[in-house]
Amino acid sequence: MITFKNFFFDSISFLIFIFLLLGCDKKNNSSPEFYNNEVDTSSITPAESFALTMVDNFIGEEDEDLSDYLENEIYPLVSKSEKVIIDKISTSLYILTYIENGNEKNFLIEKFYNPIKDEVSFSKKEINQSARKLFLNLENK
Repeated sequence: MITFKNFFFDSISFLIFIFLLLGCDKKNNSSPEFYNNEVDTSSITPAESFALTMVDNFIGEEDEDLSDYLENEIYPLVSKSEKVIIDKISTSLYILTYIENGNEKNFLIEKFYNPIKDEVSFSKKEINQSARKLFLNLENK
């Protein structure tokens, strides 16, 4: 005779079996994907290397628009520099400082979005102070 207790136990066992069967579906061949952030530096130009270093290492994010701007517009200006630094001031402002022939030069780089053309653009303006001097209030230190 089937009792309620046996029926309940059999039903629960059957449901657990179905969930285990569905959970162990062998048709799903997905495996974790790992992305390699390392770039083959032997196949990139010095301008690309400069842009990747500034954006990925100094700013610590991926911004293809900024990377393209630095590669095409800024690199020709700073390619003979002894030192180059970029600081992110906000989501749309950067200060780029470079040393050339012992002289410090600074650009304020501003990022814009044009909704009419649906494109991102940049402008640069030469300024007198680096981010270090502006924010740390240092005088030639």
